[in-house]
Amino acid sequence: MFAVILPFFFLPLTFAGNADIEECVKLVGDKRRPIVNSCPEDPVCSSIFVYDQQDLPAVLANNLREDQDYKIPELCNKIKDFAAKTCPRTCAMCCKTKEFNCHDVSPDACRRLDRNICLTVPSVALSMCPFTCGLCHRPGAAGMCPDENENCAAIFYLDPTCSTDFMKRSCKKTCRLTDCLPVSASDVDVEECVKLVGIVGDKKRPTVNSCPEDPVCSSIFVYDQQDIVLANNLKECSTCFLSVNIDACQKLGRNICTISPSIALSICLCGFCDRPGVQMKAKNVGP
Repeated sequence: MFAVILPFFFLPLTFAGNADIEECVKLVGDKRRPIVNSCPEDPVCSSIFVYDQQDLPAVLANNLREDQDYKIPELCNKIKDFAAKTCPRTCAMCCKTKEFNCHDVSPDACRRLDRNICLTVPSVALSMCPFTCGLCHRPGAAGMCPDENENCAAIFYLDPTCSTDFMKRSCKKTCRLTDCLPVSASDVDVEECVKLVGIVGDKKRPTVNSCPEDPVCSSIFVYDQQDIVLANNLKECSTCFLSVNIDACQKLGRNICTISPSIALSICLCGFCDRPGVQMKAKNVGP
């Protein structure tokens, strides 16, 4: 590694100026800013890529401000490949690193949640916001397995069916293989804020059905798409009347479900649709 880096120590003697960023750019108004601000790099970078020392204080201060163009050492734009691999933070090329070489599943949701989600809900960060959280290199990022070799895209042209052991092992993302992932997400019973209903109290229902929340939640917490659970969640009773006598139910309250199950079966909604004797909905019949 040292033998590779050594020749670059002499380049700052020629290129010691400041320049606009050309890679990994986002526009904030009309100002050029890096898409990603921070990522790991080699400690020697500050010795290889050198700012114009006369402007250094002002440049570093402006780099922290979103209303100013971001500046990098001029040499970064002269040897971009080396800069991206060895000194991506100094040269504002973090978006090219393995930690950030993917996309968020729901960019709008991830922007609204901000980077707090990276620490507070790491499983959601990995599956939904891997770019925002710098987790693109982790198995499971955006529901994918990462490539472990930087040349996978080029090798794929030689083995487009991913038939070799190398491709299957080292280029899972390129080959769209998901064998690194845990068992797919499934739907589970509620564990908090639970009330038990049913004739023997064996049905788990939420104590409260509705409250405000951020619209992004449906993008983060996703049901198993193969199971049809939403209809069951919206009802305690799917095939029976909400009540044969709604006034009676309102007066009796839900206590009737446990005090007198036989009455509940006849007139009230207590989650008893699967019980014998429940008042069933009449089927529509033609004239």
